[in-house]
Amino acid sequence: MKIISFLVLIISLSVFAKSNSFEKEKQSSLKIMDAYIKEVYRLDSDGLLPRANRKLSWDQIANKLSADIRASKTKMELGRVFQRLDSAYTNLHARINLNDEYNFNTEGRPMLAVTFRPETINEDGRVPKYLISNVRKEHFINLEPSMRPKVSDELIAINNIPIKNWADENFEFCKFPLRSQCETEFFDNFRKGNLSWYRRQPLTFTLLRDGKKSDYQIPVFAAAKSDSNDSDPLEACSLNKTRYPGFEMVYQGHHACAFENKSHPNVTILRIRSFRYKEVEGQIEIDQTSKEAKHFADLYWSKKISTTKHLIIDVVENGGGQAVVYWVKLFLDQDFQDQWVQFKKTKELEDPEWRNNAFYNEPGKEKIYQDLKKSPKWAEIKEGEFIPAMPQFCISDTECLTKKWQPQFPDKFKGHITILTDPWCISSCTGFAWTMKYYLKDRVKFAGLPESGDSTYSRSYIEASFIDKAPGYKLEVFPRAPLSRPEVSKDAFFRSAISTSRSTDEDGNIVSGVPMKVDYFIAPKWDEDVDEWVGRMIGVVLNRR
Repeated sequence: MKIISFLVLIISLSVFAKSNSFEKEKQSSLKIMDAYIKEVYRLDSDGLLPRANRKLSWDQIANKLSADIRASKTKMELGRVFQRLDSAYTNLHARINLNDEYNFNTEGRPMLAVTFRPETINEDGRVPKYLISNVRKEHFINLEPSMRPKVSDELIAINNIPIKNWADENFEFCKFPLRSQCETEFFDNFRKGNLSWYRRQPLTFTLLRDGKKSDYQIPVFAAAKSDSNDSDPLEACSLNKTRYPGFEMVYQGHHACAFENKSHPNVTILRIRSFRYKEVEGQIEIDQTSKEAKHFADLYWSKKISTTKHLIIDVVENGGGQAVVYWVKLFLDQDFQDQWVQFKKTKELEDPEWRNNAFYNEPGKEKIYQDLKKSPKWAEIKEGEFIPAMPQFCISDTECLTKKWQPQFPDKFKGHITILTDPWCISSCTGFAWTMKYYLKDRVKFAGLPESGDSTYSRSYIEASFIDKAPGYKLEVFPRAPLSRPEVSKDAFFRSAISTSRSTDEDGNIVSGVPMKVDYFIAPKWDEDVDEWVGRMIGVVLNRR
């Protein structure tokens, strides 16, 4: 009996110790939240710019989330609070990586048995209604078919909260700058738990069909590996007749293919699905942006440039990658630079290792920095202010400021260009869209949804850890090596990537977080896949040009 009592005591003490330890983590998390917010404001250069069009500032979001820290009952709930804070940080290059102990996604990505989409999206972001777009019938075999959720049902409430309220919350916790862009991500943002609901809570959809409201309990499950939509990076682009109706492939590279239609002579569609080659480097012949652009120029563009009157460039879902100067030089008619960049004057900027990573190891930028530091102007720049803009990509190690990139065919292409975009045109894809418009002006039009406006050049890491001694936490800033990811240290709470530069034009005017104005706003319909949507865009563009 004494042994049993002793074991019960040991177990009780262990449970108490764990509970006490978690309570300390919650208290430390409140301090981490405050310190992290201050550190982001100190270092951030363009990530918070788009929050200007939200009702709530990032500070106000943090204040709301502090209550969730206090209410957290598990480590994963605690981690989710910071994941939500990150979703409100309006930068697609930035993200928080949680230690597995605090990360719900270690259980698998959450999936819902019923999905929804906007019926359509207006340019100002208004949505007339949300419709059920897919139903996993195997999760509703307990119901008669007529009693199940049905594709095309209208979603009017979730957990008895009107759908408009959820849509408004989605805009507050969305990384894109525009509401029209955020509406395309509403379902995914909800599914991931970035809004008020998450996987541990009940989920009820109120649907409207033929004037009758019905409530449905929606099953939540973990994604299987087969649910991944990732394509094989080694597979070359090819013809999709739904995407380009009536067109035939006349050129094939790796990420780039060209298409023509005999009914539309002098029109070429150029699909560039990505500027990223990291996964294929060394495995295929075309494993760099420069090689892809040269291959296209040699085998197709040099022969067609003089007769092409309308070039349609499809960069929908192009997530960026390497610098795009080798593509841009094929179409421009003047010397150019692919955006400029500004850095804040901080203690990190004066650290050679941090600067080397932030400058992507370019000696030309280091020379600009050293020349500035030797000049009287350096003393005039206050801590936290921005130093003058410098080119994002130097053509020369010694002439970064004075020498620009030169066009490959300066006087041959006289036609017009329409660029098809969506919100997932980010990073160097955004740089591509901006540079083409900046130099070709009215000769370039945009169709589809606005690109992200997020060409973030440089990032840094902030890592938070719990420690035993006061103040109970540690916050550290690390340089980010090019192409690296924010992998959290073994004993840390989280590691976050934040933006530490802003993109500008040559005169220092900010272009970060400012998507290009779309000339032909064409939003996807609720029952279209991306290929059908692009196919409809092609039809509109051909009729209007």
